[in-house]
Amino acid sequence: MSRSPGGGNDALRHGSALTLQPGAAEPLPLRRVFLMGVAVNLLNPKIVMFFLTFLPQFVSVSDPHAGAKLMFLGLYFIALGVPICALLILLADRFTAALRRSPKAMRAVDYLFAGLMGAFAVRLLFARAD
Repeated sequence: MSRSPGGGNDALRHGSALTLQPGAAEPLPLRRVFLMGVAVNLLNPKIVMFFLTFLPQFVSVSDPHAGAKLMFLGLYFIALGVPICALLILLADRFTAALRRSPKAMRAVDYLFAGLMGAFAVRLLFARAD
């Protein structure tokens, strides 16, 4: 029986998608990973909408120092975001390591994910077009 890529149903039948083989992928250079992250954030419409709608509320268009103030707010956003993201990465690493040590926990995550996707499907099934 061959395993098809992806799909919550396959995870329930064949085991978790979180079972990654260490060393299966070649590690990328840090510079490339950083540039990929920058590209994802620059192309992310949510980030663009945040900066276009939220930040201008704090800076007047007629302010001669508007550019400097927006730059400060952007750098402040980065200064707050980097440590928070680093902490999330460390916590995610520990969480997945704990999941990998416990087959029961992995199975519970699989069933939780399948249940969530099933609930979304039922919600879509009964959704009315307004």
